[in-house]
Amino acid sequence: MKLLIGYDGSAAADAAIDDLIWAGLPSDAEASVVTAADIWPGLPADEEREVTASGVAVALPLTRQVMTMARRAIEGSEKTARRGADRVRALFPEWTVTSSAIADAPHHGLIERSEEYQPDLLVLGPHGKSALGRFFFGSVSQKVLNHVHCSVRIGRPWRSEPSQAGGGNPTSPLRLADKSQPILLVVGIDGSSDAAAAARALGCRTWPAGTEVRAVSVIDLRMMTLSATDNWMTQLSAADLDEDPPSRMRRAVRHVVHDLREAGLKATAVVREGDPKTVLVEEAKRCGAHCIFLGGRGLSALERFWIGSVSASVAARAHCSVEVIRLGRS
Repeated sequence: MKLLIGYDGSAAADAAIDDLIWAGLPSDAEASVVTAADIWPGLPADEEREVTASGVAVALPLTRQVMTMARRAIEGSEKTARRGADRVRALFPEWTVTSSAIADAPHHGLIERSEEYQPDLLVLGPHGKSALGRFFFGSVSQKVLNHVHCSVRIGRPWRSEPSQAGGGNPTSPLRLADKSQPILLVVGIDGSSDAAAAARALGCRTWPAGTEVRAVSVIDLRMMTLSATDNWMTQLSAADLDEDPPSRMRRAVRHVVHDLREAGLKATAVVREGDPKTVLVEEAKRCGAHCIFLGGRGLSALERFWIGSVSASVAARAHCSVEVIRLGRS
């Protein structure tokens, strides 16, 4: 398994790496840790080279100053990436881990590196170092999530102990020494092949004994009304179209639960009505889930747009980690 890890040295980026010990990942993985030096791309390679604009030479001292700033930014990013790689090696000593810096805007650089590296999973924290950094890195995670072709995990620190009300307790983070403790996962099921792929990814990974999965199917009557008028866009068979949507969703979630149990996991079905963007987040918080798994798209062109907005919204708003599985990735 290949992982691409976007790392900026922030506490959120550290938490995203630490979170991987509860991701059920294999022991024979390789990981590339990348830090972006957000500088002007296309700077001249040689600081002594004259830069001309309309035949007029630009003053060399300014060029040298810009190149010095760029070089320092790249060197700092390389150090940050090495620090992130050291953190990964400490948690996964059996992995092959490399580090590098890219001179580009973070979201653009990570998308391009993903195209080159072809990872199975791209890992990011939900935000960066400062209030401004959180705004920009938040947009980075959303842009990366929406544009890469691989699975994406937005890692957050886990609050392991449920409160009396049933939600996560923000004062009780799970310690690294407790990584053998069973965890609770939520997988969103909408009847699509991508949702089924998300469930298969869970079944193929290695989890602590006693780990529980809640397969949550959200019956969104608005979406079903819209798609009922656009059946020509769906991937459903004639027999499926004769079945009412709520029954089809319940059948899909039962099949997923059966397959997860066959894979050795404790699995239960949860069926709710409402907006998936809200219900999935609330259900995960209520039961103290460690991670929400989602498929990357829905059944039809209309539903792919809808479920795409669901995955982005859930990734932005969830209290826990969120992993969006793209079909064919694990």
